[in-house]
Amino acid sequence: LVTGVAFWLAYAARFGSFDITGSEPWHRTDHVILAVSLIGGWIAALWLGRMYRFDQLITRRALLPRIALLAPAVGVAVAAVLFLAQAKLASRLVFGYGLLFATVGTWLVRKLVLAVRRTIFRRTGLSVLIVGAGPLARELAEFLAAHPETGYRLIGHLARPGEDAELEVIGTTEDLPQVLDREVIDQVVIAAPLTEVGSSEAIIQTCDEVGVDVSLAATGLGPRVTSVSIDELGGTQLLRLASSPQFRAAMVGKRIFDIVAASILAILASPLMLLTAVTVKLTSRGPILFVQDRVGLNGRHFRFLKFRTMVDGAHAQKDALASEVPGPVFKMKRDPRTTSIGGLLRRYSIDELPQLFNVLAGQMSLVGPRPPLPDEVSRYDRWQLRRLSVKPGITCTWQVSGRSEIPFEDWMKLDLAYIDNWSPWLDLKILARTIPAVLSRRGAS
Repeated sequence: LVTGVAFWLAYAARFGSFDITGSEPWHRTDHVILAVSLIGGWIAALWLGRMYRFDQLITRRALLPRIALLAPAVGVAVAAVLFLAQAKLASRLVFGYGLLFATVGTWLVRKLVLAVRRTIFRRTGLSVLIVGAGPLARELAEFLAAHPETGYRLIGHLARPGEDAELEVIGTTEDLPQVLDREVIDQVVIAAPLTEVGSSEAIIQTCDEVGVDVSLAATGLGPRVTSVSIDELGGTQLLRLASSPQFRAAMVGKRIFDIVAASILAILASPLMLLTAVTVKLTSRGPILFVQDRVGLNGRHFRFLKFRTMVDGAHAQKDALASEVPGPVFKMKRDPRTTSIGGLLRRYSIDELPQLFNVLAGQMSLVGPRPPLPDEVSRYDRWQLRRLSVKPGITCTWQVSGRSEIPFEDWMKLDLAYIDNWSPWLDLKILARTIPAVLSRRGAS
């Protein structure tokens, strides 16, 4: 609804009227296609960005920037739809105004909804009973008290057997049947370490008898577990603990975005790539492209593409040189093997453009940890192997944070932090920082 209103406001701002029924047929058709694409794209972006989930805390200060960064992704997707539909896009201003008004409108409506939810759920909402009175239970209780817009209202705490209660309790786990009979309880949350989950069987059975949902506060799973889900294998339920992003719908959206954006970028960059190919060929002997074996998702090997920036046979000279950074990765600021044009291509990351075809082939993503060499992977510490649990990317947190200036171990930690905190929003944020990082040449080697 907000996006539809945004489109009509954008149309009126451009043409001075809300009525398109009297316009030329081609004009009317193109703007209907634009409206449908804009509304569908904006809804999909909000969904993939998990903006419809109110149980995820977004501060008021971060709300507008988070919504605003969805606009470039929607713009690229809608432009691709219009291109495929061969729509004339009679007014670029309607397109631009539509994205602007949708951003502001979504922000205002979201703030209003949050305010209404806070007011309503202070008195109503789902009634929650927390089993536990330790540090984790305190953390949950403080969050629920500070954020009533999540829709949960705390009834009280039950102490677990042998637990030193840090909070006021309304009983122990032995009193659970009586509490369920006496109070209106919608959900029971067990705040206990993973090692004590086995002792919660009686709690789960008691809640199941009266149809009350039970949730387990996922403590003790370790910092590397980013998602928990239930799968089924031959009728047996499996608790899946994943250390890489598992939001299937969002990952499908990420792949669609990769295909659309990489296709558009490849078309736009084709003149530059053609010029670069000719220049590489004329300025040094050897092939135009540098093709190398790299390691991708879960250890899969693939042919990695770059414009050649070194002399032919540079790999044979590597053993005679010394890396300037500790760790398994070879880096030199002034590598003597670089060609006359190679330094320029590297400074502005022009040599990376052929990787758009790796993205289209599904071997890479636009955003993700940089793909390592097999030799580098063989020298990884075990904890560093987890960076292979997602598709490698053309750009990443390391790429926009200083690149070669960052020590190897910190680089690995940045990649793991990206995996642990992945979201479509984070990808858009990294993409938005990539162009300034490339133009500033910070950390380029």
